[in-house]
Amino acid sequence: MVSVFIVTSLILAGASRASDQAHRAIVEKADGLFEQTGTPGTLHRLSDTAHYEKIDRKNDRLYVLQHWDDTKAWLTVLTCDKSGLLSATRTIADKRLSEITAIESVELLPDGRLFIQCHINPILCLGIAIEIEHGEPLFLRGDGFTWPDSGRHVAYFVDCSRNVQPGTPGATFQIWIDGKMVREVSADKFSSLSWNESGTRLTINCLADGKAEGPMFVTVPDDHSVATAN
Repeated sequence: MVSVFIVTSLILAGASRASDQAHRAIVEKADGLFEQTGTPGTLHRLSDTAHYEKIDRKNDRLYVLQHWDDTKAWLTVLTCDKSGLLSATRTIADKRLSEITAIESVELLPDGRLFIQCHINPILCLGIAIEIEHGEPLFLRGDGFTWPDSGRHVAYFVDCSRNVQPGTPGATFQIWIDGKMVREVSADKFSSLSWNESGTRLTINCLADGKAEGPMFVTVPDDHSVATAN
């Protein structure tokens, strides 16, 4: 790991105001991500190319960096203008981050939150939905993350059939919304998840003998709390 020990003052600062980041700029190069401070040309490595992702917003750019040491793991979110001038940093620290091996992707949810998808193993990821400037992160452990046009909810599934022989009774997929399990479906029937246009109903699409059968539905009320499956 090349980025953990160099930027302690940066990554432990938490969410910082632009005035605290004066004269700091983020620079991308072929061999990694760097911070430039003071005199132009003075660069400090933040990350190699394998351990960060970026995404552009309308007026700025976000970088998400993966860090770890012998006792913990954490992520850093850097906010810059399009020229690279650093305006804010935020640290995401949680024991669940010790499971991740890589950042797979970063996306912006329609409601403005940042969604970070991290790899754990071939059938399991850790999704993190977070407001950039404030608010607590929402950690979601599963796969197949999907959200409605509003972006207010994230649905996903957990494959519980990994250690069960195919076709064995009892092998299931668990369906989750925003960290709450709402339904369990037989592994040989589960197909996919989809939202209605208003984002108030999740459809669990199912198969029987390779053909579509009647779907199951989960309703999400207007108060945004997750209802039990019907």
